[in-house]
Amino acid sequence: MNIAIDSDDEEGKVITRMTIIDIVQDLNLTNVIDDVNVFVRPKEPVFIVSLSPKMGAYEQKNVRRNITDCLLRVIPEGFRVRKQIVDNNTLAIIASEDPVKEGWVKKAVKMMKGTQN
Repeated sequence: MNIAIDSDDEEGKVITRMTIIDIVQDLNLTNVIDDVNVFVRPKEPVFIVSLSPKMGAYEQKNVRRNITDCLLRVIPEGFRVRKQIVDNNTLAIIASEDPVKEGWVKKAVKMMKGTQN
């Protein structure tokens, strides 16, 4: 599983990575998930997570439920405003304390396509 975290907080990167690994293991998704991309900007405040399961894995109902659960557990507490984006085999959730901005949606779509810019 590849985990890419874009954050201006180095300590936060380490904690986010450890949290993702723990949650993925708890939900028995270690052999299901290929890539996890995270974009964190606490000052904005925004948290975007994009997850790509291995081909065909998302078709199984219990796997789909666990992947959704994984995404929701990774999001920081208090970030109640959420927007979910699903495209083929990739899922993303944008979470914030504020209304979701269009720029965040564009960022999430880029992350889903594998481009981090």
